[in-house]
Amino acid sequence: MLALVVCGCAHGQDTVKVLRPVWQSLSAAERASIQKRHVVDVRDADAYGLVIDNQGVDVSTPGTTGGAVLGSAVANAAYVDRAFNPSNNYSAKTHLAATILGAVIGSSLDKPGVQQYHFRYALKLRDGEITYRESVQGSPFRHPAGVCLELLTLSPVPQVLCTQTVADVRKTYLMNPAEAGAPTVTVVTPLETTRVSQESTVVPPGGNKIDCKLGNLAPVSTTPEKCTSIGGKPL
Repeated sequence: MLALVVCGCAHGQDTVKVLRPVWQSLSAAERASIQKRHVVDVRDADAYGLVIDNQGVDVSTPGTTGGAVLGSAVANAAYVDRAFNPSNNYSAKTHLAATILGAVIGSSLDKPGVQQYHFRYALKLRDGEITYRESVQGSPFRHPAGVCLELLTLSPVPQVLCTQTVADVRKTYLMNPAEAGAPTVTVVTPLETTRVSQESTVVPPGGNKIDCKLGNLAPVSTTPEKCTSIGGKPL
């Protein structure tokens, strides 16, 4: 594992775990942006696997009691032999005590029971390959399918170490696209349309109209024919 500290003072920064192929897929600007705010702990992707199946066998061994039985029998026989000696008297209490003492001494040869379970895990690596790991432990509880495990110790680790992608890192740690070197999109606000007062357009007279002056009257616009018919003078 390689811890990359890019700030001269890492105090107060949180450590983030990033898989090596994901880290290498980021641009230099993106890596620099993440390292401004976090201490990056780069992990090897092939060190983790996702449990897809597991099998277990109970390999526990029971304790032995042969030593206690043998010790009790030997003590019992030895006391009976001595009790029938003319110089000794038989005592039921002494007989029982000798038997118990023999059982206690003989039990030192016995072994306690051992509770053990042998598990075999099928794990899917990041590249899609399937690998197997075996574990012998005293607990009957195993890791279920879907859990991310460290291959070396078969201990659970954050799920992200089995499923992390470049998109995940960008979404989680690159809050400001400009700092990550991503293209900056400038939003242009449309200019408000200026209302321009429209002035009335005078349409020139159509046809062959002319200005016609009749006597002392002001000139009027009319056709040449009408101007002539009323005795006017075309201008």
